Amino acid sequence: KDLAKGIVTIENHYAFSTLEKLLFFWNITANGKTIRSGLLPTPEIAPGSSGEMVIDFAPVKNPDANTEYFLNIEVKTSCTTSFAEAGFSITSAQFALPVKKAKTISVPAILSGKDKVEIDETESSFQIASDETFIEIDKHHGTIHQYLVDSTPVMDHGPLLGLYHGEIDNEKLPGRVGPAMWQRFHLDKAYSNIRKVSCDRKNAAIKIETRVEVPVYSWGVLCNYLYKFHNDGSFDLEVEGDFELRELEGENFFLPRIGLDLTLPCEMENIQYFGLGPGEAYCDSKEAQKVGLYKAPLEALETSYVFPQENGNRHQVRRAAFYDLHKSGFLVKGKDDFFDFSAHRYSIAALNKAKHPYEIERSEEIHLQLNHKTSGLGSNSCGPVLAERYSVKPGPFKFTLSFFGFKAGELSDQNFFTLI
Repeated sequence: KDLAKGIVTIENHYAFSTLEKLLFFWNITANGKTIRSGLLPTPEIAPGSSGEMVIDFAPVKNPDANTEYFLNIEVKTSCTTSFAEAGFSITSAQFALPVKKAKTISVPAILSGKDKVEIDETESSFQIASDETFIEIDKHHGTIHQYLVDSTPVMDHGPLLGLYHGEIDNEKLPGRVGPAMWQRFHLDKAYSNIRKVSCDRKNAAIKIETRVEVPVYSWGVLCNYLYKFHNDGSFDLEVEGDFELRELEGENFFLPRIGLDLTLPCEMENIQYFGLGPGEAYCDSKEAQKVGLYKAPLEALETSYVFPQENGNRHQVRRAAFYDLHKSGFLVKGKDDFFDFSAHRYSIAALNKAKHPYEIERSEEIHLQLNHKTSGLGSNSCGPVLAERYSVKPGPFKFTLSFFGFKAGELSDQNFFTLI
């Protein structure tokens, strides 16, 4: 009700019971780390009623830069009941605290003491070197062909605009415009046609102009990628585009997603992220997840459904790191907004082809999606079609992601939030 004063509203949805057999725990987290916690007195609220609870926590003074503060409340059983043991979690809630954000002081790359950005050009590629980072961009495919940090490969191929994802059971019933329409318009066969590649050495920038096209049809997406390289080895990637609809006009058409597709070396199988977790989440299926700092091996991010389908999306992610056993890898951060990501050891085509989990053909490389927008799951297998507000519609889009490669020993829980 008033988080600045620690006032929250509690609703008792029991028909006959009070809340006397429940325990109310609270904590405050800063970027996922608990900084305060406590046990609240159980509120006296009659069945079917609501009341206010005051959490007496001191306001956060002198907040750290690049830090998000959350109040978390969890309600557990105080004793064993007929349906659960003592300590069973009944419900939980999370609230972003109204903390005045500290100003972030950014040191311009030119003053950071790092080597300057050097760009060399060959007939087939641009080669960018700065600090201990080497990146090669293929002119013919418009993608990163090599991304080395201290001589360690951290990316194999990409990024390229991605619009498709694995099929979902909820999208397959009559009345749903999911996979049938996506395949009818060959969304699963989209490819990029490079129109122009240019280099601005003065500003250490490379621009790639493309048109994403499909077989047979004339609809497509004009999409431009603008890379801006910095002296510390990091770079920003601005992606901007718009749809040329033609055949799609008048159709009740929506997209699975708008994002980027990348492949990583098989060794980049460890992931750390700050966002909704620990489980998968989508824009219409996220209430069970809480914002926090999570670490997991690649396989732990997968949700293995009985019938293979789209899975494992992480939603409202602020930043994420992908690294090997020596902690060499790269970190990606949303420049102005949150993003979604999913990572698997199989392609979308392999997922859609399989009828059982054991039939999914695994890849040597890791398939990573970094998404600007992702459509919801819906419930059309047993309920209504996906609500309009959860559908990604074709239209103009623009988003920026920042990348920073780190070598072994550079990544920690603390500098995870400050490397970029």
